[in-house]
Amino acid sequence: QHILLYTDNPPEGGVQQYNHSILCGLVSAGYRVTSVQAKQFNLLVRQQKELGIEQFWLKFNLTTDLARVLKDIQEPKHIFSTSQPDLVIFSDGWPLANFAAKQAAIDLGIPYITVLGVVEPFPRDFAFGDGVPYIDVMSYHYTQAKAVIAVSQNNLNILHNIFQFPAETGRVIHYGRPPQYFETPVLSVRQKLRQEWRIPSDAVVCFTAARLSKIKGYEYQIEAIKLLKTSPIWDKIYFVWAGTGEGDYYNCESELKASVEELGVTEHVKFLGRRWDIPDLLGASDIFILPSQVEGMPLSIMEAMAKGLIVIASAVSGIPEELGNTGKLLPDPNVDPKATVTELADTLQAWVSNKETLLEMGRTSQERAKKMFTEERMVKEYL
Repeated sequence: QHILLYTDNPPEGGVQQYNHSILCGLVSAGYRVTSVQAKQFNLLVRQQKELGIEQFWLKFNLTTDLARVLKDIQEPKHIFSTSQPDLVIFSDGWPLANFAAKQAAIDLGIPYITVLGVVEPFPRDFAFGDGVPYIDVMSYHYTQAKAVIAVSQNNLNILHNIFQFPAETGRVIHYGRPPQYFETPVLSVRQKLRQEWRIPSDAVVCFTAARLSKIKGYEYQIEAIKLLKTSPIWDKIYFVWAGTGEGDYYNCESELKASVEELGVTEHVKFLGRRWDIPDLLGASDIFILPSQVEGMPLSIMEAMAKGLIVIASAVSGIPEELGNTGKLLPDPNVDPKATVTELADTLQAWVSNKETLLEMGRTSQERAKKMFTEERMVKEYL
């Protein structure tokens, strides 16, 4: 049987990583698999090609050409007619994602499931100036799906509120991460990376892997750094950020780098750019920080938990569901940004001075990840 995964999401972030896991899992289960996505060339695509996954490239994505996402029904119809899938998986980075493509599947009588990674922010009164009642049409698309899957209970609850779904519509399947994130860090790699970063081996490294985007809350880390500069722990703490702002509407890369220069903390804040060795970077770190304004169910937090890092993250979207009683939940920055900054700085001061706490809470975090967030469990639930 032939399964086609279709996504108009930008080729980056958690949705891209999820797509890769599902594509590979389907191949391992014996399916013929086709991927439809925005054109890209990277390690994941090379691995997919090696597995024999056929690729169709879209010439647009959700952030570059919303009009085509909403109205271009001919391209997805051509792709579906050419590839003849038995089932389509729509991987949605936002409720309006793959909008015309879903209608194309309905018109051609192809069964589909839809997986929604992020719900907020979504305007309940969305309009495109063309008279189309988009909320009503999206609700129809969801009711026509063979399955509606959300990545967190929080996301599913919001879907019910927006579209007035019956209570039994939809289910939650948490994301999962591959085995390399659960492997014990290699001491020699940890030491090598810290030497490259010019960070002492006994320092506490606070790591963030996320786009350099305003919605990821880097500004709150900058404000916390201002408070920590004059604290007794400053000589012991370093911040390492992996990611770029490239291709993001909320790109703040140049602004962040300017702020770090202005504060005179370039020795304590390291920008790594885009990286594909995240498991090793986590293994060289001690604390993971993600004070986001908006999330779905961030893979980066699962990856940090899997490596045994303690996590500090904002209490938004699916993050409380993800962390449970492990780590530290910060106040929602959309509600009280000052409290987000203050609690982040206070938490770091307390933890950096007590490495036993880091190790003990990190082990608790890892045990939760092993129970809830393995790729094997996720793929089994989809199958």
